[in-house]
Amino acid sequence: MLRKFCLFTVIILFFMSCGDDDNGTTTTGDTPEWFYMTRTTDSEECTNHYIERININNGNVEHVIDSARMFSRPGGGKLAFIRTLRRLTQDSGLVDDRYLYICNEDGSNPELLLNESFGQMTCIPHISPDGKNILMSAGSNIMDIDVETGEKREIINAGGFFNLHFVAFRENSSICAFVFNNVVATYDFALNSLEARFQSENDINDVICFDETGDYIFANVKAEDDYLLKIEIATGNADTLDKGKDYKNLCCNNEGIVIFAEMTTLTTNNYIFNLWKMNSDGSSPEKLIPLDGNGYYHAPNKPFTNNNELLAGRVVPNGNGRCDNLVGINISTGHIRQICNGCLND
Repeated sequence: MLRKFCLFTVIILFFMSCGDDDNGTTTTGDTPEWFYMTRTTDSEECTNHYIERININNGNVEHVIDSARMFSRPGGGKLAFIRTLRRLTQDSGLVDDRYLYICNEDGSNPELLLNESFGQMTCIPHISPDGKNILMSAGSNIMDIDVETGEKREIINAGGFFNLHFVAFRENSSICAFVFNNVVATYDFALNSLEARFQSENDINDVICFDETGDYIFANVKAEDDYLLKIEIATGNADTLDKGKDYKNLCCNNEGIVIFAEMTTLTTNNYIFNLWKMNSDGSSPEKLIPLDGNGYYHAPNKPFTNNNELLAGRVVPNGNGRCDNLVGINISTGHIRQICNGCLND
C-alpha cells in the first residue's frame, strides 16, 4: 500500500557485534552490540530497501547500507545480503534481478559476490558465524557458497520451489541445522556433509535451535495439537517436551534455558506473543512475562545480549494503534530494560 509518508516494514534480526556465537558477551564495554533490521520505504516514485542497526547499549540507530534486502545475521564481521536491480524488458515489462552481495558489518566495502542473477526468487543468505560460508536457497536448490572464492556447491535439489527462511548454527562448530520438507537436517561446512536427523509426517516450523550442549535440536511440530520436540542428533530419537501451544521462535541459551513465544490471536489480523521459558529437559515451564495487555515477540537470529538477557519487541497499544519498542528482558527476574521507543514500528 502506498502512502504519502514513508511506510516502514521491519524484519527483526539479532546480532552480537563480535560476529560469533559467544552468548557470554555483555552489553557493556568498548565494543557495542547491535540489533540489525531491514526497512522498506515505499512512495509513489520509488521503493528503497535498506539495513539499519540499533546500538543495544544506548538505543542509537545507525544506517548500514542502501539497496539491500533479504539478509540474516552477520558473521565473521561480514554481512551477506541480496541487492535488487530492476530492468525493463520488451516482453515482461519491469523485471527484478536479485544478486548476492557481501560487505563489512558496518556496511562498508560492499561487493558483488556472485555475478549471477537469482531472478525474482526469494533467497535469504545465511552466513556462517566465522564468515567463511553462506547457505542459501535459490528456486529448488540449497547451496553452500564459499565467501572467499565465490564457489558454490549444490547440496539439495528440491525438485520444486523452496525457501530457506532460517538456519541454526551450532556454537564453535562448522555444523548448522535447518528444516527441509519436514526433515530436520544438519550440514557440516568443513566436511561438505549433509545428514537427515529427524522426519515428521506433520509440518515442522522452520525456526529450530541447538541446546546448550550442541547434541540436541529443539523443533516445533505443527499438528492438531502442536508439540515441542527435543531431537538427539546422533540417533534421531525425539522426546516431547511440551504440547498444546502455538510455538514460535525457539531459542536456547548456554545455560540450558529454552525460550519460545506463544502466539495469541486477539482479533482478525491482530495478535500478540507471550514469552515462555523452560529448562532444556522440559521441566519448569513458566511464562517469562505476565500478560499485562502488552505483547512481546523475539526473533531467533541471536536473541540474547548475554546468557541472561533476551532481546524482544514490546507491543504497546496506543491511540494510533500500537508502538513497538525494543527491550531487553532478564530471563531470571523478568526485569525489562527499555532500549528504544517506537524504533520497530511499521
